[in-house]
Amino acid sequence: MKNTSILFGHSVRVLSGLTILFMLMPGCSSSSTGPNTTGGTTANVTATTDLLNPTLQATRSKSASPASGTTVQSIRITHVRVLIGSMFFGSLVDTSTVTVDTFTVGSRIADFTPGNTGQFSSLSIPPGIFNQISFNLHQLDASESGHLSDPAFADFATADRPSVIIEGQLTDNSGMTQNFIYKTSNTQRVITPIQPMADMLAGHSYTVDVRLDAKNVFEGSTSKPLDPRDAGNKAALDSQIGYAFSVAQK
Repeated sequence: MKNTSILFGHSVRVLSGLTILFMLMPGCSSSSTGPNTTGGTTANVTATTDLLNPTLQATRSKSASPASGTTVQSIRITHVRVLIGSMFFGSLVDTSTVTVDTFTVGSRIADFTPGNTGQFSSLSIPPGIFNQISFNLHQLDASESGHLSDPAFADFATADRPSVIIEGQLTDNSGMTQNFIYKTSNTQRVITPIQPMADMLAGHSYTVDVRLDAKNVFEGSTSKPLDPRDAGNKAALDSQIGYAFSVAQK
């Protein structure tokens, strides 16, 4: 599938979706003494996950989303897995040049469940002032033999090679409730600005909190969530998954 780039800096809707939140880590408190000091010549970064708005109900107001199609009364997301390829931090060197440092190397599964904070990567990167993050929604390929035989990646190694797997429950317009699994093989490349820029210092530890907003995936142009069982909604849902990502520094 052809990759599609998304530049989030030009869309208000995008910036309200999945948030990659930079937080300094002064132990367990939120004091202003700065991040943990570990020594060394690199910055230590941990990536965690959070799921926002896992329950969507029909509302009286009209959504701002352009998507339209068959709808349901409500959706409750119970589990989302996103296969992420290499993630990069972009470092602004001068007014015209951006260098890129690798954050994650190879495929990682970012796991999202309601009310839980997960962790999908932890490593060291060169210190710097970073102004953007980019990553792709990834499909396993033949070169990744280790992942193809790894039970943890089994659901991503099927013939359709999904990049995102969403599990949940829905209540249709007749009041019937049933489980669903939605898969996409979307391989969009996501480029997200960091606002304001993140100054990561050598010998310090930081957390990157990746947030997925389910509302931005399933909302339609009516007052009800889109029905993930309807093949007619697939193009809209696949596109909106990409628009569920944004970035902010805190």
